[in-house]
Parts: sequence; structure tokens; C-alpha cells
Amino acid sequence: MGLGKTIQVLAMLLRYHTQHPQEPSLIVVPRSLVSNWASEAEKFCPSLKIMDLSGTTRDWTAVARDQPDLVITTYGLLRQDIKDISKISFAYAVLDESQIIKNQGSLAAKATLLIKSRHRLAMSGTPIENHMRELMSLMNFLNPGLLDSPHWKEVFSKKFDAQNPFVKNLVTAIRPLMLRRTKALVLKDLPAKVEDVLYCDLEGEQKLHYEQLRKHYQINLLPQLQDANWKKSSIVLIEALLRMRQAACHSGLVDKEFSHVPSSKLETLFDKLQEIRASGHKALIFSQFTSFLKIAAAQFSQEGIPFEYLDGSTRDRAARVNRFQSDPSVPFFLISLKAGGVGLNLTAADYCFILDPWWNPAAEAQAIDRAHRINQKNTVFAYRLIARGTVEEKIQALQRNKREMVESILDGEGSLIKELDLKSIQSLFS
Repeated sequence: MGLGKTIQVLAMLLRYHTQHPQEPSLIVVPRSLVSNWASEAEKFCPSLKIMDLSGTTRDWTAVARDQPDLVITTYGLLRQDIKDISKISFAYAVLDESQIIKNQGSLAAKATLLIKSRHRLAMSGTPIENHMRELMSLMNFLNPGLLDSPHWKEVFSKKFDAQNPFVKNLVTAIRPLMLRRTKALVLKDLPAKVEDVLYCDLEGEQKLHYEQLRKHYQINLLPQLQDANWKKSSIVLIEALLRMRQAACHSGLVDKEFSHVPSSKLETLFDKLQEIRASGHKALIFSQFTSFLKIAAAQFSQEGIPFEYLDGSTRDRAARVNRFQSDPSVPFFLISLKAGGVGLNLTAADYCFILDPWWNPAAEAQAIDRAHRINQKNTVFAYRLIARGTVEEKIQALQRNKREMVESILDGEGSLIKELDLKSIQSLFS
């Protein structure tokens, strides 16, 4: 939820492993957060040795051989590899988005109980999503046996009542085990607008499709570019980069035959949106591609999630804005970056997502400022979704290193071609 849990835990682990380097710590996360944990650790705790065991070639025997400080894996792989994992002694076992084990009977929840560790930590923005029994599963991981008595099982089986003395006893029992941070509590310490990059990794058919497209342009486009005349191909280059950006979002944007292929960006987005909705907040979701917004809208409808939608063809803009602003049952607003990036007051939202960065900081700032403006009472958290290892990440790096590229990199006017040399262009397809 953007309150600094990851950095706080990394700081704690850095201090611990500096003093006690003998055993590694295990970090279990949703697949969409593996890259985020690794990059945050590298950024804020570069002295920690990180081992990523979330891939298909993972080898748990390497933990003893390489002696890392932190080992990162996923809930899915924890279930699969628990026999190997249970043979390793860890210093800390950390569960991020720990509400995933809310069902005590799930294989993931059972697997966490088999982890051998000196200390255990569960991180969650929504530790209780539906009923109190979910808290029992977390406590079974953190402090096995604490809430195992028939007395507590009876309390958890009943409807929640804040006035119930047993509920008050429960709060007293778990208070020493819980550190709760809310936006209201830390607001004074946070800037008015917090911006971050949310990375995702292409997988399966989407990754295969992207790689096929990249290789196609490497073989059929790059050899035609010569130092003397490559700028004459600016239109072709812009088209190629556009297709690669679309493939990084959803394969169906490039070819409708691939509409069935899952999108890593949407999976990452919906993971975050579930948490935001559960906590009673609202979010704006921007994209340059209206076809991508419509795919997201179809998924919202399929899952029964209320939302509003606005693109260039929308006629009743005011009615849609008013409904989003005033109706607490509508948590999300899908908006075309061109059509809705300016002129809207959407202060009911305090989260913004840029699904496919516009590459123009001014245009992105305008979109985010639909929420971050007068009458906004909460800190606004803005996320840019970047597909790691794709042209998006490469252009992002070029933006950091070449500040003259502040204008849109794909604005259809060839500004990218005018600002970059041939070597930089070739690197985008590498």
C-alpha cells in the first residue's frame, strides 16, 4: 500500500544479517513482486547478497553452497518445493502479501508451517479480507498454537462484534505481535505525491510472442539501417517500437489471434487493485491504448468489479466522473491517457496507474494530477508499470541518461529518431 513495509523489513534484515551472517532469510512473495523485492534490496541494501529462486532452473542446494543473505521465492514454488525448503534452516521467514495464506486448509498455508526459521514475519495491507478466521491462519504461521485452543476457535467462528469481550481479549493477545501502519498515521512523514515504478516480468506465451516480434525486427529491420540513411526509416522504426510496446502490454494488441494470452501487466495490476479495493480506496488506471483498456474492462466485468470508463468516444464524461466521485461502490476508473489526462477532477482516487508510460513526463504528470489536486485529502500514490527486459525498460533507461529526450518518445512525430543515434536505436531491439 505504499507505506514503506518493504524498505522497513529490508532495513531490519540488513541490520540482522550484518550482526548474524550465518543463516539466510527466506522471502516468500507473489510472483509479480519478485523483481520488486530484488530491485529494492539492490537499491537500498546493496551489501546484502540476494538469491532469486523463483525460476525454472532453481536449485535449493545452492543455498548452502553460495551462502546468500536473502532467498526470494514465490508462494506457488513454496508449495512445490517444500520438501527441499524444509531441509534448510533460515534466520527469518518473511511472507509478503501474507493474506494469500488466509485459508488454513490451502497447500500454501500448510507449506509455510513447514519452514524452519528462528523468526517469522508476515506483511500485509489487508490481513483480514473477509472474516476473522483469516487472522488465525496468519497467527498459526507466526506463533503456532497461540490461537489453537477450542476457546479461540469458537470466537473465530462467530460473527464479529467489537463489543464482545472475547474479541477485546483477542486484540490484547495479538497486539504484541502486530505493528500496524496506516496512511493516516504516517501521512505527516510522506510527501504529497509518491511516485514509483511497478515492474512485472513477461511469462509463457506472452514472453514467447514478444521475443518472436523482437527477433523479427532484428532480422528484417535492423540490417536495413545504415549510418548514412537510417533516419529515412523513422516511420518504420516508430511503428516497430509501437508494436513492441504493445506486445509488452498484451499480445492481443498486436494480433487479435493472441487475445487469449494472459497479460503479465494485467496480473500485476489486478493484484494491486484487489488490495486497494479491500482497503476502501479508489484508483485511476491510464493507458495510451484504448484496446488495452477494453481488455481490462472485460476482466472487470467478468469478475463483477464495478468501474467507470472514459476514452475519446465517451460522450457523457461528466456523468461518469460524478458517479466515480460520489459512488463509494465504484472503486476504479479506466481512462484513455489522451482523452482523460487533462480537464478532470478525480480527487476521490488516491492511487494512479500508468499502464504503458507515455514517455512524456509532462503528460504523465497531468494524468496523475487528476487525483493530486485541490480538495485531495490523502497522499496520492502513482505507479508506472514497466515490463522488465522489454523495450519499455530500455527506453526508461535512455530517459534517465538522456534528459534531452523529455518529449514523447513515441508521439508519432519522429522525435525519438531526431534525438537518438543509431547505436541507441539498435539497443532498443537488443
